[in-house]
Amino acid sequence: MEIRKRGLQATRRYSRYICVPAICLALLGTGCRGKHQKVYIEDDEKDQQLPAAGFKMGDPAASRQLVGGFYGVEGKAWRWTARDFVISFRTPPEAAQRGAVLSFDLVIPDVVIQKLSNIRLAASIRGTEIGSAQYAAAGSYTFKAEAPAELCGEAETVVDFHLDKALPASGYGRELGVVAMAAALRTR
Repeated sequence: MEIRKRGLQATRRYSRYICVPAICLALLGTGCRGKHQKVYIEDDEKDQQLPAAGFKMGDPAASRQLVGGFYGVEGKAWRWTARDFVISFRTPPEAAQRGAVLSFDLVIPDVVIQKLSNIRLAASIRGTEIGSAQYAAAGSYTFKAEAPAELCGEAETVVDFHLDKALPASGYGRELGVVAMAAALRTR
């Protein structure tokens, strides 16, 4: 009788440690066979032609949005601007009703403050100034301005930036304003 009990216990161990994993593996093999309906995402041609609502200056695709006043990418992350520069943004959804917020990440290098003491940055859309800021110290900044809804009615919103001063081209081979890092136009 005792031999039978030991045999039964051995059989239970066998089924617990061998059979259970084997059954699990067998069930895994009967899983997903890929017979689901496939979903394809198509890019709308119109969307490809419109600029992005936000981007980093190091992104090679950003070049098409930089309408003027920018130099090539440096350090794979940033670009120098000239005194006047222009960015085209895709107008964010609902901006025509609620307005938008412009943000422009920039760095003002020590050399700019040493030579110019301070600079003023202003942004405008269709000739209307939407904001300005004065900078008197070197460092990283985020320039923010609110664009009213009436200036955001088109598919693209073009923002003109103007610096009151810039380092002259004669001393640096090109006119240098600020270092641009990123830009975005978001619904308010």
